[in-house]
Amino acid sequence: MPWWLVWVILVVAALGVFAWIGLRLWRSVKALGREVAKAEVVLERLEARVRELDELAGEVEAIAPQIVLSPQQRTALHEVRAGVRATRRARRRFRFERAAAQWDDISGGPRADARAAAAAAAAHPASPSPAALPTTVMPATAQPAHPAHPDARKA
Repeated sequence: MPWWLVWVILVVAALGVFAWIGLRLWRSVKALGREVAKAEVVLERLEARVRELDELAGEVEAIAPQIVLSPQQRTALHEVRAGVRATRRARRRFRFERAAAQWDDISGGPRADARAAAAAAAAHPASPSPAALPTTVMPATAQPAHPAHPDARKA
């Protein structure tokens, strides 16, 4: 194979690679232009919103700090704070009761039993309460004969 043919093939391949790189670069530049156009639209909307907020901020009167309060202002402030504290305390208590009730439902705690009894009484108001039912004592022979049972250890 003649050397000049090898060089021609190398030059054509290099031109093809440069064309491919140029095409990718051109497409990237076009995509960048589209993104810049989108950013300009967003920037214009942002500038309009900033101008609108600046106009609104100019209309609001400045809040002057008060170092010394009058007795009436102090009383009103204490009442507001007490109301906020009471509201927070009630919300915190409600959250605690809800969490405790959920946990009792899961673990079968005392609140779950009381709630279940109240729900059963509400569902069947004519049924007698468990305290009014007669109690029966199991005879000693009916006790389980398990070795870990206290009565089984005595024998």
